[in-house]
Amino acid sequence: PFTKYCSNAGTWNPDHIDESLLRFVEFSYVFSKEYLIVADLQGVKANGKYYLTDPAILCTDMRRFGCTNMCTPGIVRHLASVQDKLKMFKT
Repeated sequence: PFTKYCSNAGTWNPDHIDESLLRFVEFSYVFSKEYLIVADLQGVKANGKYYLTDPAILCTDMRRFGCTNMCTPGIVRHLASVQDKLKMFKT
């Protein structure tokens, strides 16, 4: 079924937290050299793969990516949420 995994405000669906999604979001931030982060993940998981649609991009440049861009404060909040959730997977 179609599932909303996280919002662009950094809230994660507690029934569908997956390390690979968290790592993907973290990767987007690191790879972009802290310029943006992928948020608002939603879609379908089938055969062990995620098919994500319509993500939001939070970017330090407020002129980019439309009204869902929560800029630097949104990036900070979303990244903190990701890092907090990743603690569940550390052994």
